[in-house]
Amino acid sequence: MFGRFAASLAPVVFCVALSAQHVDPERVVTMSGDAVRSAEIQRRMLLARFDQQARDVQVLKEAQRRQFQVQFNQLVDAVASFAKRYNEGQGTTWPKHEADQLRKAMSKVQSLEKSLRPERPAKAR
Repeated sequence: MFGRFAASLAPVVFCVALSAQHVDPERVVTMSGDAVRSAEIQRRMLLARFDQQARDVQVLKEAQRRQFQVQFNQLVDAVASFAKRYNEGQGTTWPKHEADQLRKAMSKVQSLEKSLRPERPAKAR
């Protein structure tokens, strides 16, 4: 009874060992005598790799979203600070420090989002 149970776990253990070692799926076929098991192991490894890549993409997108959110909030704060200082002077003074901070914040947001970048004129030949 135990021998049959152990034999049924062999493909699972084999698959886990291969995926843990990141063995090339092409070598799986030559390592196992049973072509069906080899194909199943290879399929599982490819599906696991695909799932991992999908998770990695989601993590990257979430990190980019958080980074954009932080930079956008800094831009909003810079706009508010500039508007406050400009309005305090009733439009007669230019708050240079706040304007520089606003320019920097906008530049950071533009570096993260391509659609917000200004268009560059075509070079003349």
